[in-house]
Amino acid sequence: AMCTNPILVGGANRFDSLFIEALAGRGITKIGGESVRGISIKKPSGGSVGIALKVLDGNFRAMPIATMRLLEHLELLNPVELEKLDKFRMKILRNHNQLEIGRIEAIVET
Repeated sequence: AMCTNPILVGGANRFDSLFIEALAGRGITKIGGESVRGISIKKPSGGSVGIALKVLDGNFRAMPIATMRLLEHLELLNPVELEKLDKFRMKILRNHNQLEIGRIEAIVET
């Protein structure tokens, strides 16, 4: 049901819906309360991967960026999927004058 109607999962132009659309039946994601996200992706090799992420302070604004960085690090998205979801890889923060005052990025330390 989520893959058939991704717009009903998160809404128009929302990460969950666009992610499900971009993966075209290969993966789903859903955010829940206090910034907890569940992800399920079918791997090309036939297996599946399940991931749970939590932003400790409960704020939602970093979650899509952290999700994209983790999936990129784990090499779970192909180049076409990465391109479709590119706008969620970093967020530029602007003040009321539209001046850049910072950005949200995710880093994986190994």
